[in-house]
Order: sequence, then C-alpha cells, then structure tokens
Amino acid sequence: MSSKKTGLNKTQLRRMRGDLLERQHWLLNESRGKMDGPEVDDTHGDEADLANSALHTELAIDARARESREIQLVTGALQKMDRGTYGQCSECRDPIPVARLKALPFAEYCIDCQEELEREGAFAQQGDEIRFLD
Repeated sequence: MSSKKTGLNKTQLRRMRGDLLERQHWLLNESRGKMDGPEVDDTHGDEADLANSALHTELAIDARARESREIQLVTGALQKMDRGTYGQCSECRDPIPVARLKALPFAEYCIDCQEELEREGAFAQQGDEIRFLD
C-alpha cells in the first residue's frame, strides 16, 4: 500500500527511515568528534601560518554549520514521518516526487518550490556581498 501523500509504500518508508536514522547517527558522532578535536594554536608563526590557520578555522566552522543544518533537516524529516506528513512539500503541500526523496531523503520542498525559493534568495542577496552575473 502506498501513501497518497508521497507515493512511497511502507517498505520504502521503512527503508528511508532507517537511512535517515543512520545518517543522523553518523552526523551526530561526526560533530561530536569535531567538537572534541585538537585546538589550533594561532598565536605563533608567521603571517602565512596565521592566515592558513584562520582559513582552516573558517572552513571547519562552515563544515560544522552545514552538518548542523543537515542534522536539523534529517531530524525534521523523521518528525514528519512520525506525523504522517513526510514527503509533502512544506510550501505548496503537494507530494514531493519519490525520485527526489530517494536522492535527498530530507528534502523539504518539491523541485518547483525549491527553485522559486532559490530565485527569491538570489534576488534578496544581490544587495549584499554576493553578486550574480546577467
């Protein structure tokens, strides 16, 4: 029997839940490991060493932010499964295609709404540091 909201059958939903739980577990362990990682000593060295250290720190912060966001998305997808709304676009409430959910199990939006949100975001950022070419 397949869900009218997603087109996923119970076996597919069970498999996706398992995949999401596995991903959540991995992400949580990964982020804990990075939090316990060694401190970087940026008080010694020449300018190149300090610049390299600053870049390394910035990249690590960006990676943690991405992992944190993915943890939120995975947790949200699991909560939607519990509520019976998994696979439903958060914007238009239409079903998210099964192929999209298989590729991105924590997708919040259907492709059309995702593209629209990205366009709106691109326009909102034009006044900031990000510039888009015509």
